[in-house]
Amino acid sequence: MKEIMEIRDRKTFEEVFSAKKALVFKNSTRCSISRSARMQFEQFALSCEDDIKLYMVEVIENGKLSREIEEKTHIRHESPQAILLEGGNPMWSAAHYGITCEAIEKAILSK
Repeated sequence: MKEIMEIRDRKTFEEVFSAKKALVFKNSTRCSISRSARMQFEQFALSCEDDIKLYMVEVIENGKLSREIEEKTHIRHESPQAILLEGGNPMWSAAHYGITCEAIEKAILSK
């Protein structure tokens, strides 16, 4: 499984937006839909390409950083949510049941 780095601090937050290609997953520990979407995200991590970095932010525990992602990407916050960034710019996003391993793979292949 490719490493999933958790966004808990400013340093990791900045890494997300300086990476060539990054996928951010916003997770809520209190939401059953998030559990399902997280399983899809982790399934993707099992076979993802080498040049993409994977990140996760726990929206309840790290709400400020989650809101900063919204501000920086101009994508309205939802939870669960996945955002694909290239060079710090949002290229694709999905929320709730739209987060599937297949949808993530398709988004990455089409970019």
